[in-house]
Amino acid sequence: MRRGALLLETLLALAIFTTAAGFTIMAIRDGSASAERATLKSRAVDMAASHLASIEAGIIPLVSGPVEDSEFGEEEPELWMDVATSPAAFPGLTQVEILVFFDDGNQMADDASPLARVVSLLPSGGTE
Repeated sequence: MRRGALLLETLLALAIFTTAAGFTIMAIRDGSASAERATLKSRAVDMAASHLASIEAGIIPLVSGPVEDSEFGEEEPELWMDVATSPAAFPGLTQVEILVFFDDGNQMADDASPLARVVSLLPSGGTE
């Protein structure tokens, strides 16, 4: 009787330890993935803000559509931008919306949500 109880106690302790170790590993993995997502979102916001600053400074023209070549092109190959312009509610201004997407190598869906979205109003005097 004692041997059976000892075996049962050992198996129960092993099951509890394995479960606790599994939860610990999952928590570490989820934390690491969250940190990577936060870093990626931060890079996307920096990328959009930098592109908007380049447009505001007149370094690059304001053109709607996907951005082919950017200063981040080689450093951030998995991120891509889309610029949309529309007339603003205020005369003489254009609303500029820059969306940054993540391309993980799979085919992008049309309804993919952007990592970053930057919206600004710029003077429309010949920038479109």
